[in-house]
Amino acid sequence: MNHINSDNEQFLNRLRSSMERVKQSDKEKIGEALCPEEISADFSARTAVFRYHFYPWMLNCNDVMHGGSVALLMDTSMGLISSAYPEKIQITPTVSIQITYLNPICLRNHIMVEAKVNAVKSRLIYAEAVLYAEEEPDKPLAKAMGEYYRMPSPSR
Repeated sequence: MNHINSDNEQFLNRLRSSMERVKQSDKEKIGEALCPEEISADFSARTAVFRYHFYPWMLNCNDVMHGGSVALLMDTSMGLISSAYPEKIQITPTVSIQITYLNPICLRNHIMVEAKVNAVKSRLIYAEAVLYAEEEPDKPLAKAMGEYYRMPSPSR
């Protein structure tokens, strides 16, 4: 049992380190604004839940969340979990992403994205994500599948 808790704690620490790296290196860029406010993670289930603030600039002219904003949150979440799983921090640029928009997303306080690593291959990580409003966790608003390239993190 302690081994599982230790794995989960290390995974959570790697996720937080990845988020901090993005936040620090993306000063005055999109990554700084999008960094999740809080997360939960489950190493054995290969999942992490990210909470994002919903900003008015994410809306389109119809006052629903722009598809590009949805893609940005989904890709960020899958990229973060890919960068921290399975055992060390790595750089994981996006190879491909496919998004299915299920329902219009109107202005909310917070958007949640649950990301999951489905498979880890020698050079690729396959992930999926579900986006939903914080107050309606059982109503998915979008789903995504992504493929991420595994690269060693540069030493600092």
